[in-house]
Amino acid sequence: MICSDPQSVSCFSIPQSRYNISCKLYAPSSEVPRLAVLGVHGFGGDKESSALQALGNVLTAHGGALLCFDFPAHGASNAADAQLSVEHCKLDLLAAYACLRERFPKAPTGLFATSFGGYVSLLSLSALQPMPARLVLRAPAVQMAKTFRTRILRDGFAEYETKRSVSCGFERKMRVPYSFYRELQANNAASVIPAVPTLLLRAGADELIEPDDLSAFAKNAPLIQLVDIAGAGHRFKEPGALDRVIDAAAEWLLQAASGCAGSEKAALFPLGIQR
Repeated sequence: MICSDPQSVSCFSIPQSRYNISCKLYAPSSEVPRLAVLGVHGFGGDKESSALQALGNVLTAHGGALLCFDFPAHGASNAADAQLSVEHCKLDLLAAYACLRERFPKAPTGLFATSFGGYVSLLSLSALQPMPARLVLRAPAVQMAKTFRTRILRDGFAEYETKRSVSCGFERKMRVPYSFYRELQANNAASVIPAVPTLLLRAGADELIEPDDLSAFAKNAPLIQLVDIAGAGHRFKEPGALDRVIDAAAEWLLQAASGCAGSEKAALFPLGIQR
């Protein structure tokens, strides 16, 4: 499968009563997409992540579309830091998914989510209607409360408890209220069992997500296919690591548009994608 059509990239906002949801859409410019995917970034990231850009390029090259959005207080979101909550993240994901379905009602849907985005996606999965045909979880933070406390904040957690907020983020810094951590404690994604074929991409040298957490999560879910990316850190910045993630994710998702959506153990690379 070789790319034959250029892509169209557009930015827009979904108006909400509390704030607007900033979105970016990758779509083939001269055809109706045969697959529509929602892309969900990680904690402190945004819709402009290198992984989402790369996935958007590959999907559009093969007739698919990718809609990305910013969580509250992330990226170009106009939400105040105090509006960052697990509940708002879930509501924004549902709104973005509804927008995707409204734009491409006849296309099968998929979902690609990273780290904290995987956590929110799992919490929201049962509310997505119709449910995505395929799911990709890239280093999902299934134990997000533990990850936030012991791997993201580490020695700063005691000060967080005292001051009731902490500064986090990459390009955009945000003050994370202590109520956010309380929500993480109250919402357990590790107990969610995906009811759709799910590709779980685990970083072999992940400094944030404990490998045993993902092993236990996958063991309890018969529709999960666990694949290790050897030597990769949490952000998959090592040479070739992100390419492996994007190729595997695109293959898995595009199977939803090729009559393979119900096969939980389909081969990873049957479509012969070429960049």
